[in-house]
Amino acid sequence: LHEARTTRKNEATPVDYPFVPLPPPMGPGLGYYRMSEQFPGPPIESVNTIRNQVITLGADHRFDDGWRLTAELARNQQFRTRIGSNTLGGYVALSKDIGDFTPYISFGQLTTSSIQMDGYRRLTGNLLPPVVPGAAQINAAQRIGAESIYVADQSTWALGSAWRTPLGGTLKLEHGSVRIGEVSRLIDAPPGQPTPQHRRFGTWTLSYSVAY
Repeated sequence: LHEARTTRKNEATPVDYPFVPLPPPMGPGLGYYRMSEQFPGPPIESVNTIRNQVITLGADHRFDDGWRLTAELARNQQFRTRIGSNTLGGYVALSKDIGDFTPYISFGQLTTSSIQMDGYRRLTGNLLPPVVPGAAQINAAQRIGAESIYVADQSTWALGSAWRTPLGGTLKLEHGSVRIGEVSRLIDAPPGQPTPQHRRFGTWTLSYSVAY
């Protein structure tokens, strides 16, 4: 269990972004979320101090013949704001020692709570038409605000092997297959490009580690 309090001396953290309806004749239900003091609207509720709580639970068991099963679950929650972190993630890995080699397979998943995900959807789905003055600036601000929310919907299958080298270190080669659902904060899109959704891609990782 890990808890932390963070205080920003010169800048407060928004609790949420208020919705500002546009007056007629723009149309009923049309409006924007006030992302900064530059836009007119009601005050943005904010706090100077936020609290984070991270709870992890793990297990590691060795079977006969070199088999090993490892699993871990992590809950990360940020209080006093509805646009902060609120995730649940975990993984399970199965490995087997074969001489100096340890091949393994693992599956991991990371998801975000419905509160943060709904906030992301509201900000990205509320696009003002070009006829509204300042629509491009407001839409851009709403997207930046949405991407600042720590949202994730992804899973990864990984297959790899570790080799305990004669030099005393460990060389590891791994191939991962990552699936992105609706969105993932861990993936950065180029400026002006849409956020990757419902995609799958592969990664290769080569690492060498030593302990002393």
